[in-house]
Amino acid sequence: MQPRISHPNGLTSSLSAELSPSPFDTQTDELLHHYTTTAYISLAGNRTPSVYRVAIPQMSLAYPFLFSGILAISALHLATIAPHRSQELHNFAVAQEYVALPLFRASVSNPEAENIHAIFAFAGSVVHYIMASPEVLHGEQKVDRCRIPSRDDDHPHWFQTIRGLMTLLSSHWHELARGPFAPLLAYDPRPVYDNSNDKQLAKLEQLFPTPSMLPSHPNSSTPSEEESFENCRGALKELRRVSALSRSSPTLCIKTSIHTWAGGVSPGFVELIYDRDPRALVLLAHYCVLLKNNNDVWYLRGLGLGLLEHIRQILGEEWQPWIQWALEQPVS
Repeated sequence: MQPRISHPNGLTSSLSAELSPSPFDTQTDELLHHYTTTAYISLAGNRTPSVYRVAIPQMSLAYPFLFSGILAISALHLATIAPHRSQELHNFAVAQEYVALPLFRASVSNPEAENIHAIFAFAGSVVHYIMASPEVLHGEQKVDRCRIPSRDDDHPHWFQTIRGLMTLLSSHWHELARGPFAPLLAYDPRPVYDNSNDKQLAKLEQLFPTPSMLPSHPNSSTPSEEESFENCRGALKELRRVSALSRSSPTLCIKTSIHTWAGGVSPGFVELIYDRDPRALVLLAHYCVLLKNNNDVWYLRGLGLGLLEHIRQILGEEWQPWIQWALEQPVS
């Protein structure tokens, strides 16, 4: 159901004060209240909560696609708290996303300084929506949210959606950094820190030897293999950095590190994942440790364990020792 908004006035510190009497139906009121009192907390994490509690809902009153996106996320979150209503809430979430997507596509095809913040907010909500969506949201066909990303996937995958979100961010950084998302866009380019897990990640460098590491076999790798190794080395370097920052940086929470790595690896590395290159899958398995460390977040629940199990099943026996550490890491 599309929100009925007659006067999208700006909000002060309280949505309730501005929307009294409410122009919405009872279910919309319930989900808007749930978002602004409960659901936003899980999205904000340790970052500035007012962005999610006030700024995004305020923005959504002028952009119906964002309003629908908020309601969809709120419905999915509420379904985890009230499982006896899960079917009703899942259906509502699907309906809201169905309404929102055409409006969003029309806006994203013509981004401007005025609407880029709403576009970015909705794109972020789509990531959460896909991560959280149970199989029943895709109709009769079972779609595993924990599957490995594929080149020709028939359904949106959260990994690829994150990459789209990060591309949007990099393309419109200057506008976004001057708006309500500024507190969330702190970037820390510092090198790898002392990190208890880094010694395990550093061992993976053995999988991608540089020519200088093989002086007795200068022609041991072909140009295409060396390009693959270079893509993997870059992905490993970034994984070590974001894994360390997620533990040591006050401005980068672990959920941000999940987005940063998926959105920052090279297109060549993503192609290796699509090709089921075992070395790339070993790195993806270690990325699952970040997901497992956030298993208590409702939209990430089971995602790291499930993806890691798919990787374990597809890798040959000779590659199993390389992912053993990732398999042994506990969930949060």
